[in-house]
Amino acid sequence: MMENEKTHSIPENETQYQPMSIRDWIITGLIFAIPIVNFVMLFVWAFGSKTQPSKANWAKAALIFIGISIVIWLLFVTLFIGSLTSNFSSKTDSRLKNVAESIQLDNPNANKLEDHKRTRKTYDSRKLTKAASINTSPEGNEECYTDVCLQLRNHDPASQSFEIYMLNSIPVAGFQCDFPGINIIESDGGLLKEHGYQTSNSSARILSFSMQGTLIPVGEGILTTVFYSDSVQEVCMTEIIFAGMGGEQLSNNAPECMMLN
Repeated sequence: MMENEKTHSIPENETQYQPMSIRDWIITGLIFAIPIVNFVMLFVWAFGSKTQPSKANWAKAALIFIGISIVIWLLFVTLFIGSLTSNFSSKTDSRLKNVAESIQLDNPNANKLEDHKRTRKTYDSRKLTKAASINTSPEGNEECYTDVCLQLRNHDPASQSFEIYMLNSIPVAGFQCDFPGINIIESDGGLLKEHGYQTSNSSARILSFSMQGTLIPVGEGILTTVFYSDSVQEVCMTEIIFAGMGGEQLSNNAPECMMLN
């Protein structure tokens, strides 16, 4: 009799191993659709002692899939942010160099580039023996031994404008500079306009180059006229970059600041 009872006894947790009904799966799906609650319930279903094995395995698989998805997403975000940081941390002179190198040169300008390479040593040796003379201070002329010599001059309080004067011993392909403290409205005229340069500006920066590869030849003259607002005591030209042919960075002096008031 005892043997017969042992043979037909039903384990207490036998219902745990019964297949889940359609109703159970519908309820599970509805709970899984609730934000936050679904994530908590996945852990309950995956590691609860009373969860049916099929449901527990499904919950564990879902957690593994979510974990893999999060890792892939984090890697993607890290690579994306790293790429943006790398682009924004590149130096300004490198950006100007890339602009100059992207200029499509026609055959005459290509020949000029070869001439420039052959005569660069001549320019350098000439600068060592003879300096450019430019009126860079109120006291009088100062000698300038750089590729590009600059001066701020002819301030007009009525129109709130001043000129950038340039004397260059090397052909110029583009430039940029900052004027901190003032609000630049525009820059117009001068050698930039004469040679068809594309000039743009922000509130404190001017950027100019030629998409056709036109060079500003060796010489001197008004580079451009700057119009501004929000006047300060004095204006200074900073972060100056001049590019020659092929994106080569040219040397330049630091012109004296100019009093505005």
